[in-house]
Formats: sequence, C-alpha cells, structure tokens
Amino acid sequence: MKVFKKFASVCPLGISLTSIRPQSPPKPDILCMLRDGTKIEFELGEAVDRNYQRHLRLSIDQTLIGMREYYNSLPKVEKENFSQLYGDSQLGFTFQENATKRNRQDAYPDIFWYLSSFTPGVTGQLKEGDAGFPLICKIIRIDRGINGGPFFMKVMLHLSLQVSMK
Repeated sequence: MKVFKKFASVCPLGISLTSIRPQSPPKPDILCMLRDGTKIEFELGEAVDRNYQRHLRLSIDQTLIGMREYYNSLPKVEKENFSQLYGDSQLGFTFQENATKRNRQDAYPDIFWYLSSFTPGVTGQLKEGDAGFPLICKIIRIDRGINGGPFFMKVMLHLSLQVSMK
C-alpha cells in the first residue's frame, strides 16, 4: 500500500489519496476514487525498486554471458549434442530472486544437464517443480526458429498493472 500511495501521489489520474483501500481476492488488489468521484480498481503484479532492478539486470546479463562461455567451453561431443538440440533456439531464463551471481554460475552444469535431457524439438516454457528442473531457475523458455543458436536470453518479467474504471 505504501508503494501504491507513492505512485498515486504522482499519478496524473488524480487519485484521491484518502480513498485508497485494499480489497480481497477475487477482486482487484486496490479500490480507490478519482477526484471526480469515479471508482477505479488496480490489480498489481510486481513492483521492483529501479536501482535493484538495474543491478539485477546487469548481474543476469553477466550470467548469460557466462552461460555462453560455459557452452563454448564444453567438450566437443557435449557441445555438438547441445547444438543439435538447441542450434535453432533462443533459451530464456528467469532465476530465483535470492540467487546470487555465484549461485547462478555454480548452476551452469545443472542447467546444461537438464536441457540436454530433452529430445529434439522441445519448445515452450519449463517451470520450477518439473522433475530435474534446476533449483536456481524459476522459468526456462525455449523458442525455436532462430538461426545460429543457441542464444541465451533472460525471460522478461514485466510489471503488470490492470486498471478497471467504473
């Protein structure tokens, strides 16, 4: 609520700060009123501190560079096998929030082993909880149709804000 109230104080919608109220599911997270009396509801997704987000983005970019380096250092046969599985792929990763750069680096063998366990052509989103899924990850996304892969990317998580006005 504290973060939302800061948002509301600078938002050009003209939200009445005294009208801000939390709601219980299945209703949207916040109910408030505009200064003209219009009710407005907000469903919050994820709010992340900008400096933390920038630091995390740089750290994850370094991790993905490290994954590329790890891939390039694989023994010839392992690299060829991985390339056969994912040479046309973009591999996207979302890591656990508490994972340090060192934790992610230490997990490269687990991540590559897990991905190497699939048959050719696997695509889509793999999630934590799947058998053998690397504990350091939350999501691994496999997209096909890319020439010259595999490419290592981050799965983009966006702040989602849904608004309904009544």
